Amino acid sequence: GSPNVSLNAVATRSYIEYLYRPTQDGGTTEFNPSTSPGLELPVWLRLQRRGDLFTSMRSQDGTAWTRISSGTVDLPDTLLVGLNTNADRDEAGSLLSVSYSGLGDTSTYLTLADMGLTLTDIGNPVEAGYAVTPDGPGDIDVLAGGLRTWDTSDSFTFIHEQKTGDFDVQVRVDAASQLGNPGGDPKAALMARENLTAGSANVSLNVVPTRQYIEYLYRPTQGGGTTEFNPSTSPGLAYPQWIRLQRVGDNFVSWRSADGREWNQISEGEVVLPETLFVGLNTNADRDEAGSLIEVRYRDFGDYVAAPPVTAPTLMVSRSGSTLILAWPDSAGSFVVEGTGSLIPPISWTQVPGSPSIGGGQVTFLIPISGGTSYFRLREE
Repeated sequence: GSPNVSLNAVATRSYIEYLYRPTQDGGTTEFNPSTSPGLELPVWLRLQRRGDLFTSMRSQDGTAWTRISSGTVDLPDTLLVGLNTNADRDEAGSLLSVSYSGLGDTSTYLTLADMGLTLTDIGNPVEAGYAVTPDGPGDIDVLAGGLRTWDTSDSFTFIHEQKTGDFDVQVRVDAASQLGNPGGDPKAALMARENLTAGSANVSLNVVPTRQYIEYLYRPTQGGGTTEFNPSTSPGLAYPQWIRLQRVGDNFVSWRSADGREWNQISEGEVVLPETLFVGLNTNADRDEAGSLIEVRYRDFGDYVAAPPVTAPTLMVSRSGSTLILAWPDSAGSFVVEGTGSLIPPISWTQVPGSPSIGGGQVTFLIPISGGTSYFRLREE
Protein backbone atom coordinates (compact mmCIF):
# COMPACT_ATOMS: atom_id res chain seq x y z
CA GLY A 1 0.00 0.00 0.00
CA SER A 2 3.01 2.33 -0.25
CA PRO A 3 2.67 5.82 -1.73
CA ASN A 4 4.21 5.81 -5.20
CA VAL A 5 4.49 7.30 -8.66
CA SER A 6 4.39 4.90 -11.62
CA LEU A 7 4.97 5.37 -15.36
CA ASN A 8 3.62 2.30 -17.14
CA ALA A 9 3.81 0.93 -20.69
CA VAL A 10 0.52 -0.98 -21.16
CA ALA A 11 0.89 -3.21 -24.21
CA THR A 12 -2.71 -4.50 -24.26
CA ARG A 13 -4.08 -0.96 -24.43
CA SER A 14 -1.30 0.44 -26.63
CA TYR A 15 -0.61 3.43 -24.43
CA ILE A 16 1.58 4.74 -21.63
CA GLU A 17 -0.13 5.66 -18.37
CA TYR A 18 1.03 7.85 -15.49
CA LEU A 19 -0.44 7.21 -12.02
CA TYR A 20 0.26 7.83 -8.35
CA ARG A 21 -0.87 6.82 -4.85
CA PRO A 22 -0.44 9.87 -2.59
CA THR A 23 -0.84 8.19 0.82
CA GLN A 24 -0.19 4.86 2.53
CA ASP A 25 -3.01 2.42 1.59
CA GLY A 26 -4.79 5.22 -0.25
CA GLY A 27 -6.38 4.98 -3.67
CA THR A 28 -4.51 5.31 -6.95
CA THR A 29 -4.94 8.65 -8.71
CA GLU A 30 -4.41 9.73 -12.32
CA PHE A 31 -2.14 12.57 -13.36
CA ASN A 32 -3.64 14.97 -15.91
CA PRO A 33 -3.30 13.83 -18.61
CA SER A 34 -2.86 10.28 -17.35
CA THR A 35 -2.28 8.49 -20.67
CA SER A 36 -0.20 8.97 -23.80
CA PRO A 37 -1.67 6.97 -26.72
CA GLY A 38 0.33 4.77 -29.06
CA LEU A 39 2.90 2.16 -28.13
CA GLU A 40 5.55 0.92 -30.52
CA LEU A 41 8.46 -1.04 -29.10
CA PRO A 42 11.17 -0.27 -28.30
CA VAL A 43 10.00 2.70 -26.26
CA TRP A 44 11.99 4.75 -23.75
CA LEU A 45 10.37 5.90 -20.50
CA ARG A 46 11.70 8.62 -18.23
CA LEU A 47 10.58 9.66 -14.75
CA GLN A 48 11.99 12.85 -13.28
CA ARG A 49 11.67 14.34 -9.81
CA ARG A 50 12.23 18.02 -9.01
CA GLY A 51 11.27 18.59 -5.36
CA ASP A 52 7.68 17.33 -5.10
CA LEU A 53 7.07 17.74 -8.83
CA PHE A 54 7.17 14.48 -10.81
CA THR A 55 7.33 14.58 -14.61
CA SER A 56 6.89 11.73 -17.10
CA MET A 57 8.44 11.63 -20.57
CA ARG A 58 8.62 9.19 -23.48
CA SER A 59 10.90 8.76 -26.48
CA GLN A 60 11.25 6.54 -29.53
CA ASP A 61 15.04 6.87 -29.70
CA GLY A 62 16.22 7.78 -26.19
CA THR A 63 17.38 11.20 -27.41
CA ALA A 64 14.35 13.32 -28.33
CA TRP A 65 11.90 13.33 -25.41
CA THR A 66 8.20 14.21 -25.30
CA ARG A 67 6.67 15.28 -22.01
CA ILE A 68 3.54 13.34 -21.01
CA SER A 69 2.45 15.00 -17.79
CA SER A 70 3.56 16.61 -14.53
CA GLY A 71 2.10 16.71 -11.05
CA THR A 72 2.91 17.34 -7.41
CA VAL A 73 3.12 14.39 -5.00
CA ASP A 74 4.31 14.89 -1.41
CA LEU A 75 6.79 12.04 -0.89
CA PRO A 76 9.89 11.66 1.33
CA ASP A 77 13.31 12.80 0.13
CA THR A 78 14.54 9.20 -0.09
CA LEU A 79 12.59 6.78 -2.31
CA LEU A 80 12.99 3.28 -3.74
CA VAL A 81 13.27 3.72 -7.51
CA GLY A 82 13.28 0.99 -10.17
CA LEU A 83 11.26 -1.26 -12.48
CA ASN A 84 7.63 -2.24 -11.84
CA THR A 85 6.52 -5.37 -13.71
CA ASN A 86 3.20 -7.13 -13.25
CA ALA A 87 1.00 -9.51 -15.25
CA ASP A 88 -2.31 -8.01 -14.02
CA ARG A 89 -3.53 -11.56 -13.36
CA ASP A 90 -2.46 -13.07 -10.03
CA GLU A 91 -2.84 -16.81 -10.59
CA ALA A 92 -0.61 -19.79 -11.28
CA GLY A 93 0.82 -19.73 -14.79
CA SER A 94 -0.06 -16.09 -15.51
CA LEU A 95 3.19 -14.31 -16.26
CA LEU A 96 4.56 -11.30 -18.10
CA SER A 97 7.94 -11.40 -19.83
CA VAL A 98 9.63 -8.03 -20.35
CA SER A 99 13.05 -7.19 -21.79
CA TYR A 100 14.47 -4.01 -20.19
CA SER A 101 17.74 -2.30 -21.11
CA GLY A 102 19.53 0.92 -20.26
CA LEU A 103 18.09 1.43 -16.77
CA GLY A 104 19.82 4.31 -15.03
CA ASP A 105 20.17 8.06 -14.78
CA THR A 106 19.45 9.93 -18.00
CA SER A 107 22.83 10.49 -19.60
CA THR A 108 21.68 13.50 -21.65
CA TYR A 109 20.13 15.29 -18.69
CA LEU A 110 21.38 18.77 -17.99
CA THR A 111 20.05 21.16 -15.38
CA LEU A 112 19.46 24.85 -15.92
CA ALA A 113 22.42 25.44 -13.58
CA ASP A 114 24.61 23.39 -15.94
CA MET A 115 23.70 25.92 -18.63
CA GLY A 116 24.39 28.89 -16.36
CA LEU A 117 20.67 29.69 -16.15
CA THR A 118 18.29 30.38 -13.26
CA LEU A 119 14.48 30.06 -13.09
CA THR A 120 12.66 32.84 -11.24
CA ASP A 121 8.91 33.28 -10.88
CA ILE A 122 8.35 37.03 -11.03
CA GLY A 123 5.18 38.64 -9.71
CA ASN A 124 4.07 35.57 -7.70
CA PRO A 125 2.13 33.65 -10.37
CA VAL A 126 -0.48 31.22 -9.00
CA GLU A 127 1.06 28.40 -11.04
CA ALA A 128 4.80 28.25 -10.37
CA GLY A 129 7.01 27.76 -13.40
CA TYR A 130 8.75 24.50 -14.18
CA ALA A 131 11.42 23.58 -16.71
CA VAL A 132 13.10 20.42 -17.99
CA THR A 133 16.08 20.21 -20.31
CA PRO A 134 15.27 17.17 -22.45
CA ASP A 135 17.84 17.09 -25.24
CA GLY A 136 20.97 19.16 -24.74
CA PRO A 137 22.40 22.64 -24.16
CA GLY A 138 19.93 25.38 -25.03
CA ASP A 139 16.94 23.00 -25.20
CA ILE A 140 14.34 23.77 -22.53
CA ASP A 141 10.70 22.75 -22.07
CA VAL A 142 8.83 25.23 -19.89
CA LEU A 143 5.48 24.91 -18.14
CA ALA A 144 4.31 28.26 -16.76
CA GLY A 145 1.34 30.20 -15.45
CA GLY A 146 1.33 33.92 -14.80
CA LEU A 147 -0.91 36.79 -15.82
CA ARG A 148 1.13 38.78 -18.33
CA THR A 149 4.15 40.98 -19.00
CA TRP A 150 2.35 44.23 -19.71
CA ASP A 151 1.44 47.62 -18.28
CA THR A 152 3.20 48.48 -14.99
CA SER A 153 3.72 45.03 -13.48
CA ASP A 154 4.59 41.50 -14.65
CA SER A 155 3.62 37.97 -13.59
CA PHE A 156 5.52 35.22 -15.39
CA THR A 157 8.31 32.63 -15.32
CA PHE A 158 11.77 33.90 -16.29
CA ILE A 159 14.73 31.66 -17.13
CA HIS A 160 17.72 33.95 -17.23
CA GLU A 161 21.39 34.78 -17.07
CA GLN A 162 23.17 38.12 -16.74
CA LYS A 163 24.83 39.84 -19.68
CA THR A 164 26.93 43.00 -19.66
CA GLY A 165 27.23 45.27 -22.67
CA ASP A 166 26.15 44.36 -26.18
CA PHE A 167 24.57 40.97 -26.78
CA ASP A 168 22.79 39.01 -29.49
CA VAL A 169 20.67 36.04 -28.34
CA GLN A 170 18.37 33.70 -30.19
CA VAL A 171 15.95 30.84 -29.55
CA ARG A 172 13.86 28.49 -31.65
CA VAL A 173 10.27 28.07 -30.49
CA ASP A 174 9.19 24.61 -31.59
CA ALA A 175 5.72 24.64 -30.03
CA ALA A 176 3.53 26.63 -27.63
CA SER A 177 0.33 25.08 -26.27
CA GLN A 178 -2.26 26.19 -23.73
CA LEU A 179 -3.12 23.63 -21.04
CA GLY A 180 -5.83 23.38 -18.42
CA ASN A 181 -8.10 26.42 -18.61
CA PRO A 182 -7.11 28.23 -21.81
CA GLY A 183 -7.67 31.93 -22.26
CA GLY A 184 -5.92 35.20 -22.90
CA ASP A 185 -2.83 35.64 -25.04
CA PRO A 186 0.01 33.50 -23.65
CA LYS A 187 3.56 34.30 -24.66
CA ALA A 188 6.85 32.58 -25.38
CA ALA A 189 9.51 35.25 -25.49
CA LEU A 190 13.04 36.57 -25.30
CA MET A 191 13.41 39.26 -22.65
CA ALA A 192 16.05 41.60 -21.25
CA ARG A 193 15.20 43.30 -17.96
CA GLU A 194 16.92 45.56 -15.45
CA ASN A 195 16.03 43.56 -12.34
CA LEU A 196 13.87 40.69 -11.06
CA THR A 197 11.07 42.79 -9.56
CA ALA A 198 7.60 42.74 -11.11
CA GLY A 199 7.82 46.32 -12.36
CA SER A 200 11.31 46.22 -13.87
CA ALA A 201 12.19 48.11 -17.02
CA ASN A 202 12.52 45.62 -19.87
CA VAL A 203 12.51 44.77 -23.55
CA SER A 204 10.52 41.72 -24.69
CA LEU A 205 10.18 39.95 -28.05
CA ASN A 206 7.08 37.76 -27.81
CA VAL A 207 5.70 34.86 -29.83
CA VAL A 208 1.91 35.11 -29.34
CA PRO A 209 0.27 31.91 -30.63
CA THR A 210 -3.34 33.01 -30.09
CA ARG A 211 -2.77 36.14 -32.19
CA GLN A 212 -0.57 34.43 -34.77
CA TYR A 213 2.06 37.15 -34.64
CA ILE A 214 5.29 38.25 -32.98
CA GLU A 215 5.21 41.43 -30.91
CA TYR A 216 8.00 43.72 -29.69
CA LEU A 217 7.42 45.76 -26.52
CA TYR A 218 9.32 47.59 -23.79
CA ARG A 219 8.87 49.23 -20.40
CA PRO A 220 11.31 52.16 -20.24
CA THR A 221 11.21 52.81 -16.48
CA GLN A 222 10.67 50.97 -13.20
CA GLY A 223 6.91 50.67 -12.63
CA GLY A 224 6.12 52.53 -15.84
CA GLY A 225 3.70 51.53 -18.57
CA THR A 226 4.52 49.14 -21.41
CA THR A 227 5.25 50.79 -24.74
CA GLU A 228 5.22 49.47 -28.30
CA PHE A 229 8.13 49.67 -30.69
CA ASN A 230 7.29 50.88 -34.20
CA PRO A 231 6.28 48.58 -35.78
CA SER A 232 5.31 46.52 -32.75
CA THR A 233 4.02 43.38 -34.46
CA SER A 234 5.09 41.05 -37.26
CA PRO A 235 2.15 38.98 -38.57
CA GLY A 236 2.19 35.27 -39.33
CA LEU A 237 3.38 32.42 -37.16
CA ALA A 238 4.49 28.89 -38.05
CA TYR A 239 6.56 26.48 -36.00
CA PRO A 240 9.45 26.14 -35.71
CA GLN A 241 9.86 29.91 -35.25
CA TRP A 242 13.25 31.50 -34.58
CA ILE A 243 13.40 34.84 -32.74
CA ARG A 244 16.41 36.97 -31.89
CA LEU A 245 17.04 39.96 -29.61
CA GLN A 246 20.10 42.13 -30.17
CA ARG A 247 21.54 44.98 -28.12
CA VAL A 248 24.00 47.53 -29.46
CA GLY A 249 24.49 50.25 -26.87
CA ASP A 250 21.02 51.56 -26.08
CA ASN A 251 19.61 50.28 -29.38
CA PHE A 252 17.56 47.07 -29.21
CA VAL A 253 16.82 45.18 -32.43
CA SER A 254 14.31 42.35 -32.95
CA TRP A 255 14.57 39.66 -35.61
CA ARG A 256 12.62 36.60 -36.80
CA SER A 257 13.47 33.66 -39.04
CA ALA A 258 11.73 30.62 -40.48
CA ASP A 259 14.89 28.53 -40.70
CA GLY A 260 17.55 30.05 -38.42
CA ARG A 261 19.59 31.14 -41.45
CA GLU A 262 17.77 33.97 -43.18
CA TRP A 263 16.72 36.67 -40.70
CA ASN A 264 14.17 39.46 -41.16
CA GLN A 265 14.33 42.52 -38.93
CA ILE A 266 11.06 43.32 -37.17
CA SER A 267 11.85 46.61 -35.48
CA GLU A 268 14.43 48.54 -33.49
CA GLY A 269 14.46 51.38 -31.02
CA GLU A 270 16.36 53.09 -28.23
CA VAL A 271 15.76 52.10 -24.62
CA VAL A 272 18.12 53.47 -21.97
CA LEU A 273 18.89 50.54 -19.65
CA PRO A 274 21.85 49.68 -17.40
CA GLU A 275 24.96 48.05 -18.81
CA THR A 276 24.19 44.74 -17.08
CA LEU A 277 20.80 43.11 -17.67
CA PHE A 278 19.02 39.84 -16.95
CA VAL A 279 18.51 38.15 -20.32
CA GLY A 280 16.51 35.01 -21.06
CA LEU A 281 13.17 33.34 -21.71
CA ASN A 282 9.87 34.94 -20.66
CA THR A 283 6.96 32.48 -20.50
CA ASN A 284 3.46 33.35 -19.29
CA ALA A 285 -0.05 31.92 -19.65
CA ASP A 286 -1.86 35.32 -19.55
CA ARG A 287 -4.37 33.79 -17.14
CA ASP A 288 -3.24 33.73 -13.52
CA GLU A 289 -5.37 31.02 -11.95
CA ALA A 290 -4.92 27.42 -10.87
CA GLY A 291 -4.76 25.08 -13.85
CA SER A 292 -4.09 27.76 -16.47
CA LEU A 293 -0.75 27.00 -18.08
CA ILE A 294 1.28 27.33 -21.24
CA GLU A 295 3.76 24.69 -22.32
CA VAL A 296 6.59 25.86 -24.58
CA ARG A 297 9.35 23.89 -26.27
CA TYR A 298 12.39 26.16 -26.63
CA ARG A 299 15.40 24.92 -28.58
CA ASP A 300 18.90 26.27 -29.27
CA PHE A 301 18.67 29.14 -26.78
CA GLY A 302 21.94 31.02 -26.60
CA ASP A 303 24.18 33.55 -28.25
CA TYR A 304 23.47 34.10 -31.93
CA VAL A 305 26.00 32.52 -34.25
CA ALA A 306 25.53 32.90 -37.98
CA ALA A 307 24.72 29.52 -39.49
CA PRO A 308 27.37 28.25 -41.91
CA PRO A 309 26.37 28.42 -45.56
CA VAL A 310 24.70 25.34 -46.97
CA THR A 311 25.50 24.17 -50.46
CA ALA A 312 22.17 23.22 -51.94
CA PRO A 313 22.17 19.73 -53.42
CA THR A 314 21.19 19.10 -57.00
CA LEU A 315 17.51 18.18 -56.80
CA MET A 316 16.13 15.91 -59.50
CA VAL A 317 12.37 15.88 -60.06
CA SER A 318 10.42 13.35 -62.10
CA ARG A 319 6.96 11.85 -62.25
CA SER A 320 5.67 8.31 -62.45
CA GLY A 321 1.90 8.17 -62.85
CA SER A 322 0.36 9.85 -59.81
CA THR A 323 3.64 9.97 -57.88
CA LEU A 324 6.15 12.82 -57.75
CA ILE A 325 9.74 11.59 -57.35
CA LEU A 326 12.37 13.78 -55.68
CA ALA A 327 16.00 12.65 -55.64
CA TRP A 328 19.30 14.14 -54.49
CA PRO A 329 22.85 12.89 -53.82
CA ASP A 330 23.15 11.08 -50.48
CA SER A 331 26.54 12.75 -49.99
CA ALA A 332 24.87 16.18 -49.68
CA GLY A 333 23.92 15.70 -46.03
CA SER A 334 20.70 15.10 -44.12
CA PHE A 335 17.56 16.85 -45.36
CA VAL A 336 13.81 16.68 -44.82
CA VAL A 337 11.19 17.43 -47.46
CA GLU A 338 8.77 20.26 -46.67
CA GLY A 339 5.73 21.45 -48.58
CA THR A 340 3.37 24.42 -48.81
CA GLY A 341 0.34 25.38 -50.84
CA SER A 342 1.33 29.02 -51.37
CA LEU A 343 4.46 31.13 -51.75
CA ILE A 344 2.71 34.30 -50.56
CA PRO A 345 4.33 35.51 -47.30
CA PRO A 346 4.14 34.51 -44.53
CA ILE A 347 4.91 31.07 -45.93
CA SER A 348 4.01 28.09 -43.76
CA TRP A 349 6.21 25.08 -44.54
CA THR A 350 5.30 21.68 -43.07
CA GLN A 351 7.25 18.44 -43.20
CA VAL A 352 5.92 16.00 -45.80
CA PRO A 353 5.20 12.58 -44.25
CA GLY A 354 7.12 9.65 -45.62
CA SER A 355 10.47 7.90 -45.45
CA PRO A 356 13.19 8.38 -48.07
CA SER A 357 15.02 5.44 -49.56
CA ILE A 358 18.78 5.40 -50.15
CA GLY A 359 20.51 3.51 -52.91
CA GLY A 360 22.77 3.99 -55.88
CA GLY A 361 24.37 7.06 -54.32
CA GLN A 362 21.16 9.04 -54.04
CA VAL A 363 18.21 9.67 -51.75
CA THR A 364 14.74 9.18 -53.22
CA PHE A 365 11.51 10.56 -51.78
CA LEU A 366 8.06 9.73 -53.17
CA ILE A 367 5.11 12.13 -52.89
CA PRO A 368 1.56 11.21 -54.00
CA ILE A 369 0.19 13.84 -56.38
CA SER A 370 -3.11 15.36 -55.28
CA GLY A 371 -5.27 18.15 -56.62
CA GLY A 372 -4.26 21.79 -56.34
CA THR A 373 -0.87 23.48 -56.43
CA SER A 374 1.92 22.47 -54.08
CA TYR A 375 5.50 23.61 -53.62
CA PHE A 376 8.30 21.56 -52.08
CA ARG A 377 11.75 22.24 -50.68
CA LEU A 378 14.60 20.48 -48.89
CA ARG A 379 15.54 21.70 -45.42
CA GLU A 380 18.76 20.68 -43.74
CA GLU A 381 18.20 18.76 -40.49
